[in-house]
Amino acid sequence: KIVPVFLSIVKKVYFTFGKRLKRKHFKIVLAVLVALLVISSYAVFHKLPDNAANKTRANLDDQIKKPSEWTLSIKKLGISVPIVLNVSGADKDEYFAALQSGVAQMEGTALPGEGNTVIFGHSSYYKDDPGQYKKIFSTLDQLKTGDEIKILKKDGELTYIVRENKLFDPTDVEIVGPTNDKQLTLITCWPPGALDQRLVVIADLK
Repeated sequence: KIVPVFLSIVKKVYFTFGKRLKRKHFKIVLAVLVALLVISSYAVFHKLPDNAANKTRANLDDQIKKPSEWTLSIKKLGISVPIVLNVSGADKDEYFAALQSGVAQMEGTALPGEGNTVIFGHSSYYKDDPGQYKKIFSTLDQLKTGDEIKILKKDGELTYIVRENKLFDPTDVEIVGPTNDKQLTLITCWPPGALDQRLVVIADLK
């Protein structure tokens, strides 16, 4: 049932925004839609029998991407987590493997400090999974306007100031599209353990 709905959304986006978006930007939006389809399929993935789920997690262990030199730091929430760069949202295995190593910067979106940097993280995952980042964004709702988020690197840091924190429909792709402003967009499924909505925190580069 997910695929027909996905195709109808693509058609709607094309006729609504296709003429206004540059070809490059439309491709990015399309990639984001595919990523949202992957995330939505998490519900099915999450309900696999224990033996199948364990086998799937074992397969992911072989595909984990190494974290970059970047670290996402949110002092207010006690978060310090590696960022895995250029993660394909269209590849389910790559996406879930990356989230075992930290949080994932979506391929096709801007790198930190260059535009709209989109980062996904788990709010809830397998309760028996040993991964240390499976609930990394479970307290993201506590961020308020004016709070600081930092992206750290060996040669410096970027400071972002939270502009808004709100819920979006999973099909709303405008929030991850390219922007003229240098901003950070953090996204997670919400509420924790469900796929009903996406909690999105948008912060502007200071």
